[in-house]
Amino acid sequence: MSGWTQMFYIGTDMGLWTRSRDPGGIWSSDAPLGGSLTTEPAAAMIPGTDVLQVFYAGSDFALWTRWSDPAGYWSDECSLGGILAGKPVAAVIPGTDILQLFYRGADHRLWTRWRDPGPTGTWSDEHGLGGNFLNGNPVAAQIPGTDILQLFYRGDDNALWTRWRDAGGTSWSAPENKGGFLKSDPVAAQIPGTDILQLFYQGGDNALWTRWRNPDGTWSDECSLGGFLTSVPVAAQIPGTDVLQLFYRGGDNGLWTRWRESGGTGWSDECGLGGFLTSDPVAAQIPGTDILQLFYRGGDNGLWTRWRNPGANPSWSDEQSLGGRLIGDPVAAAPAVGVSPANWMAQLPDTSELSQLTLPGTHESCTAVQTEAASCQNWDLATQLQHGIRYVDIRCRQIQDVFAIHHGDIYVGFNFGEGVRDVCVNFLKANPTECIVMQVKWHEADDFDNSLTFQQVFDGYVQGFESFFYLDDHIPTLGEVRGKIVVVRRFGLDPDSDGPRGLSPSWPEDATSDVNYKATNGEVVRFYIQDQYNLNAKTAGDKWPPVKGLLDLAKADTSDTWYINFASGAGDLALLFPDAVAKVVNPQLYDYLGGAPFAARLGTLMLDFADDDMIRRIIRLNANK
Repeated sequence: MSGWTQMFYIGTDMGLWTRSRDPGGIWSSDAPLGGSLTTEPAAAMIPGTDVLQVFYAGSDFALWTRWSDPAGYWSDECSLGGILAGKPVAAVIPGTDILQLFYRGADHRLWTRWRDPGPTGTWSDEHGLGGNFLNGNPVAAQIPGTDILQLFYRGDDNALWTRWRDAGGTSWSAPENKGGFLKSDPVAAQIPGTDILQLFYQGGDNALWTRWRNPDGTWSDECSLGGFLTSVPVAAQIPGTDVLQLFYRGGDNGLWTRWRESGGTGWSDECGLGGFLTSDPVAAQIPGTDILQLFYRGGDNGLWTRWRNPGANPSWSDEQSLGGRLIGDPVAAAPAVGVSPANWMAQLPDTSELSQLTLPGTHESCTAVQTEAASCQNWDLATQLQHGIRYVDIRCRQIQDVFAIHHGDIYVGFNFGEGVRDVCVNFLKANPTECIVMQVKWHEADDFDNSLTFQQVFDGYVQGFESFFYLDDHIPTLGEVRGKIVVVRRFGLDPDSDGPRGLSPSWPEDATSDVNYKATNGEVVRFYIQDQYNLNAKTAGDKWPPVKGLLDLAKADTSDTWYINFASGAGDLALLFPDAVAKVVNPQLYDYLGGAPFAARLGTLMLDFADDDMIRRIIRLNANK
């Protein structure tokens, strides 16, 4: 998604942290992704996909990874094994969709592994490239105008060493010594508008040194550009120009820069930009703009930034604190997507039928902060919608021609109008790409003192909000119902009813049911619903078999049937409360959903005590729609 940038860094808890910049230029607060890191992370897009993947050495010094799927959610971390003695670097093999990693291994030599570009996306075993010892992290660069990937690193003699993968990809060259004396890892950059690859590094005198590869394959002698460095330099092309600019921490710990003049006539003098750095800087172009932005750890160990404003008279902003607490250098990446749980349906095509989606839902959706026996959720309805829930279960008691929201005999403290309808409408106004499926059930407790039928009261709540309700009785596509409440009716119609009041599967209590009906347009609508909630044996584990049974059916079924699967339950005489059942069933469901990819949808999953991890895992199952 144009304009998004994401940062990664090690926090003070040694875990992976992230924050992102949206297309409007607003930065999120920092958020933990977990894990335990012993190197700075490396981030890369998987070629040919919308997946952003992060790699790092974990507390066991093995290679660990996690990735962001097309819905913008992060996987659990996964170990790829091996032993790392430095930060990994990721590079795409030129002319292929292969992502390859390189790192210094336990023997301090060069090691590698690569990702199969096929549908499985599996990783190779690690492979030693041998050669001499590394005294730092490698850097990988494509030789301009060729299909050759070349690696550069500081050897154990502190000289510049290199090796390359031949154009056919059949073998790697032997290590080659380029000489010089390096006090930092090298940095490689293509000179804009040329086929020249240029290297930059901190020399033995702490000055900036460089050498370059000419298009004919010959290398220049090394050349000093002067200055005084206390970090690895970073090289970046100024967007919209042919200017290559370098940034580094100087002897005063401020940010310093110099650039190669347009046309290649020479290098500028170094120029101080101020600030106080405690890490190497990193540079990133803001996608979809001509803005170059720098990031670094400041004197307070927080994340700091400044950017170059483009235009006829370009200038640099003052530095700005983004907060947080960092250990090590930040890493910038441009994710392909930036969708929050509040608008995750924006990624799905309009042609998707709701029955063909895997929807996160909540059972007894309005029962947060009730008694232990009556509570089925931790979040109120508005919070559930913001966190990605898209199917809600609303239980009504009709009293004095008002729908009071109940769980059995217990009134939850609000009514349908302000507590349900208005909450959903306000959410849809703010997130018009989404839809909410609302299951409306009558007679949750004894009705009292009414002059209208249930349908008439329901019609009164819809009046004035007709544009926000889908009341037809055939299964719609997402394009038909974006910005709408799709009603699933669990109440009877008046004999003189003038039309449907939503989908009407009408399933019996405490059963698994295969139900169907003919819609007003003549279509046969089929639902398969598991709602076995009464655990008479008072054993929470009795709930999982029917849940798994319906999951297995849904996974194997390619029809238009809408599966609704309740993970909720309670024991007889309230001896087994909903939270106790959820503590057993939810982890089993979470593990099931994390298995092999599913070609089909799994239906609507009705949860007690839904949390972000479960919702993300459910949403991810829609990535192939």
